[in-house]
Amino acid sequence: MKDREFYKSFFRLYVVLVLQNIVTLSVNLADNIMLGSYGEISLSGVTSVNQIQFLYQQLLIAFGDGMVIFCSQYWGKKQFAPMKKIIALAMHFGIAVAVILFAVISVFPEQAMLCFTSDRQIIEEGVRYLHTIRFTYLFFAVTQMLLAALRSTEVAGIALRLSVMALVVNCGINYVLIFGRFCAPELGVTGAAIGTLTARILECGILIFYVARKERYLRLKLTDFLKMDWQFLRDYLKITLPLLILCGLWGINTAMQTVVLGHMNSAAIAANSAASNLYLMVKSAAVGAASAPVW
Repeated sequence: MKDREFYKSFFRLYVVLVLQNIVTLSVNLADNIMLGSYGEISLSGVTSVNQIQFLYQQLLIAFGDGMVIFCSQYWGKKQFAPMKKIIALAMHFGIAVAVILFAVISVFPEQAMLCFTSDRQIIEEGVRYLHTIRFTYLFFAVTQMLLAALRSTEVAGIALRLSVMALVVNCGINYVLIFGRFCAPELGVTGAAIGTLTARILECGILIFYVARKERYLRLKLTDFLKMDWQFLRDYLKITLPLLILCGLWGINTAMQTVVLGHMNSAAIAANSAASNLYLMVKSAAVGAASAPVW
């Protein structure tokens, strides 16, 4: 209790992690918020789709946290070669989930929406949004795995800066394309999806450049991800599987609220969207507090 250095380090990480979690969530939630003034049906469609995104994000968090927990023992010993192999494993799992989700959504978009609502108008808006937003999945997976790799080396600030940039880009494009400002076409939910996709591409591109050119310890290269060493697979899965179950159940639990409300009416989904946004912001503070000691 008297170790001031511990609290100094804790709160330094805690503040960064809380802000980063809030801003990362806000990139997708910005679509919900800005569509709230565009139309209730559009908001309901995007809210339903973002439940898929939330579950997907929870799975990526599990893969990333498993990586950080496993890599931390090697980081303490400054053994970078094993860390690269673990990071490559996590990246392969993250990309595999992204590819599977992309394929399922591409083939069964209406069926995915039917899980959340039976309202035909909401389904149509959700499918329009899915048509574009599905391309964000791969970029988001690469970004989250690389950010977890950087957190393994106690680098957390870049995540916050990237998230702020992505939020600003997304909100700017949303304003122009959702409402048709500055002579741009009024695209509604498609405009919101384009804004999020653009933000995710920029976020991923800048992070890859940072890892390739600026990162000082791991010095990750493309070849590190092409070579697979399965010697760490068993231990990595031993750590990660409980996290996957926990995060997966949490994602399903959150999505089920929308499933139940979605079979009532669009107003119920829209009201739940507004309440959920506030709840997720508060949740980010708890997640940041729990995560800071690990790093």
